Amino acid sequence: MVINASVGSAPPDLAEPPGRPSGSSWYRMAGRALDPRLTIRLRTEREVYQTLSGPLRPGGSVVVIGNEPVVQAAVAGLISLAVARFQRSRVLAVDASMDGGLAERLAARGAPGRADDVGQPGAVGLPTVLARLGVRDPGRVDRPLVKTWLYRELVNPDGVLLAGADPAGLTGPEHLALVAALTRYVTLFVTHAPQSAAADLVPWAVHTADRVVVVGADNRAGHQDLRSWLGWLGQVRRQPQGQAVVAALLPLPTGGRTSGMPVDLGVAHLVLPRDDVLVRRGPLGWGALAPGTQDIALQLASRCVERLGDDPESRRG
Repeated sequence: MVINASVGSAPPDLAEPPGRPSGSSWYRMAGRALDPRLTIRLRTEREVYQTLSGPLRPGGSVVVIGNEPVVQAAVAGLISLAVARFQRSRVLAVDASMDGGLAERLAARGAPGRADDVGQPGAVGLPTVLARLGVRDPGRVDRPLVKTWLYRELVNPDGVLLAGADPAGLTGPEHLALVAALTRYVTLFVTHAPQSAAADLVPWAVHTADRVVVVGADNRAGHQDLRSWLGWLGQVRRQPQGQAVVAALLPLPTGGRTSGMPVDLGVAHLVLPRDDVLVRRGPLGWGALAPGTQDIALQLASRCVERLGDDPESRRG
């Protein structure tokens, strides 16, 4: 299955005949009938919006891995922003890196932060979150106040809850405990898990995740890296890869792309747009994204949450 930025792109504007009121319903219907591209686009948009706006089971988990940490943080940020537009303040972005790559993308600019969150202005770091939940400080937890604290301290301007990085590293058991502690309050956890994370974090996180997004370059070397990741995931995942894994591929700035993904990989893939915001560090905000980047973010987010609806069988990969 291939999801590409060119799929569903808008056709050229259709000029309305003279004297006909702009936006008349009969003309829109005629345009849809005459231009199949518009029909495809509308159908795709409707399916994406229905998936993202539908009820989701609490505690869904998406883990973003790969060999491109800057792009990986951007992709985790895009998924978080896209889902939060429909499941506002019910999406927790977890920065499992040690350098704060995702926190830098999503932190509220100008917010005070915490004393233990050095270098992450506007983000409450995992040391504070884990201590507050009793994961690292069992005597400190105060369950009745957790929900109020989450929405007051962790939410960013786009409605994403953000747990900033821990320079000492988030361990696999701590990630599992974090998800368990907040499942009743969080619809979707999106975890940025680069290779530089704590040694046991990535295996633990992907083993229990509902979806894994593998980020890489859209060239031969990147495709080979993807094969390696898929081989490794096949050993640690408990769900079929065809349902649970999505590849997000970044075109190189100066060509180098192959003729396409091999057909025998068995996973969906999405080609990211050529957008500078994906390859440079800095804040992400939904309103500042290019329309094409927003479209791809929505498609990727939809692919991540489909079949995670409010149905006990939907969580099975």
